[in-house]
Amino acid sequence: MQQPTRILVVGASGFCGNGVLDTLAKDSSMNVWAHVRPESNSLESMKTRCTNLGHSLLVCPIEDLPAQIETIQPQIIGSFIGTTKKKMKPEGLSYEDVDYGINQLLISAAKTLEHQPLFIYTSSMGVEWHKWSPYLKARYLVETDLKDSNLPHIILRPGILSGPTRTEHRPLEHLGAVFSTGLATIADSIGWVSKGDGMRVLNAQQIGTLVHLLIEQWLKQNKSSEHIQTLMVQDIHRILRERNTT
Repeated sequence: MQQPTRILVVGASGFCGNGVLDTLAKDSSMNVWAHVRPESNSLESMKTRCTNLGHSLLVCPIEDLPAQIETIQPQIIGSFIGTTKKKMKPEGLSYEDVDYGINQLLISAAKTLEHQPLFIYTSSMGVEWHKWSPYLKARYLVETDLKDSNLPHIILRPGILSGPTRTEHRPLEHLGAVFSTGLATIADSIGWVSKGDGMRVLNAQQIGTLVHLLIEQWLKQNKSSEHIQTLMVQDIHRILRERNTT
């Protein structure tokens, strides 16, 4: 009997992470560990969610993740870490400390495994403008480290992430989502579907569906060590659209 695929989800309590947990729960061929920090405000709710979804909850400080990765031996590491200035300010942290620092730790730990795990990283559109934004700079640094790591990897560069499962109040994000959706609708109406794809909003369920599809693709390729993809927002929507028409 084929052994289940071992997957570690970091950033599991966040917007994208929750969508991934929901989707992977529908696939019995995957064993999922959802990481949560001991001090997280989401710890209790995540205990309930993981129990209901059939996932394992991994509770440990960030600095203990390398040891846990060595123990779990995940075949796939999904990083869906995201934070805001509001959250970081009380702790005196920066995007480079969180978005880059944690992912650097994960990439380094993944490289020590005898097998080569697939590393899925949620970056951002606009990374080419990293010189003008600390947020984008941190994402750029992670992408650079991942590309230099020789690990099989998939980099996702979505546009605006929004939807009913977003628990944080982000008024600017909401306005941006409304504006982008309007532009995408106009583009669709005149037959510019591909251009509309570049402005469409992604919700958590779509991210979860995408990640599941990409994992299945990698497994069908017999866990190829040469598997490298960078998916722009247009690519993401094209893949999702093709999935819905097959």
